[in-house]
Amino acid sequence: MTGDAPAPRPATRARGPSAATVLCVLGVFVAVQVGALSLAAPFAGDGAGAGAGAVENPGDPVFGVVYLAGVLVVSGALLVAVRRGATWVLRGFAVFASGLLSWFVLASLLPALGSGVVGPLVTVHVPATVGALALVVALLVRPEWYVLDLVGVLTGAGAAGLVGVTLDVLPVLVLLVTLSAYDAVAVYGTGHVGALAGGAVESRAPVLFVVPGDRSFSYLHRDDNDDDDGDGDGDGEERPPRRPDGGRPSASASPPGGALFIGIGDAVLPTTLAVSAVAYLPAPLFDLPGVALSLPALSALLGTLAGLGVLLWAGRGGRAHAGLPPLNGGALLGYLAGSLAAGVPLAEALGVAAYL
Repeated sequence: MTGDAPAPRPATRARGPSAATVLCVLGVFVAVQVGALSLAAPFAGDGAGAGAGAVENPGDPVFGVVYLAGVLVVSGALLVAVRRGATWVLRGFAVFASGLLSWFVLASLLPALGSGVVGPLVTVHVPATVGALALVVALLVRPEWYVLDLVGVLTGAGAAGLVGVTLDVLPVLVLLVTLSAYDAVAVYGTGHVGALAGGAVESRAPVLFVVPGDRSFSYLHRDDNDDDDGDGDGDGEERPPRRPDGGRPSASASPPGGALFIGIGDAVLPTTLAVSAVAYLPAPLFDLPGVALSLPALSALLGTLAGLGVLLWAGRGGRAHAGLPPLNGGALLGYLAGSLAAGVPLAEALGVAAYL
């Protein structure tokens, strides 16, 4: 999902995001990609955050369906809460998930100084725990756009790295294809992604990357900037305009003073394929310090960025667009091209060689 918040007082015809905004969006995606690939080895190793999502048979495509079912259940529950005005449920869930993912990332990267055992089962990684709690407090006390973006990069890289080292290529492909179809239906059909996005903006839940259109933008003070706009719902809060179905669009134009909103999941899901390729595909790795990268993974990342370019171009007119079809599609095409170029047979690249 990708979306733009309109300026409080647009004086001219809406236009697409500026070149600087586009570069910032690209930078956010690259940061998530590099971060996830940097976490592949720590997550797969013996550190405190390793093995969190380990499964017995990572190549079983059923796991892709299980992950999809989980997404549907959670999305449905959050949608019910948002429809009933309980946007605090969405924010609370997102903050909790962000804190948990941050802990896994920090526990994999930081030394376990002063760690010990509390009770018979719980191991406390002190630096990771302190860091994760600090991020949670920042999200609750000052959810400004740069706080959300910083936490989003950290948790996005963690989620992509964790799922990528947990699942082999086949279930990841199943997940990417099915979630792309789901995203398209949810944006162009039911419109409930727009409702969730509206709830996320209203509650400032950490599920979106927020890229300002200029330096004057403040995510915290958008209410004050919209008092005279007349586009709100009577409480002075700037909101994306409502759709006829009651939801809110996931994309609109980005005039000066506004911000570009992109779902964190739009960066996470295609990156998962690159991490899985590094972890499971028999392709040689490049000799890079701290980053696990192969030709199939690199091609998947470049394909994702190409899909992002298509998405930003399509969204310049202001209409809502599903983000996952072009992003996941670009990642998949790039991954297949890179796999074939690396000499990996097509059946193995698709993860179906064991079934043939």
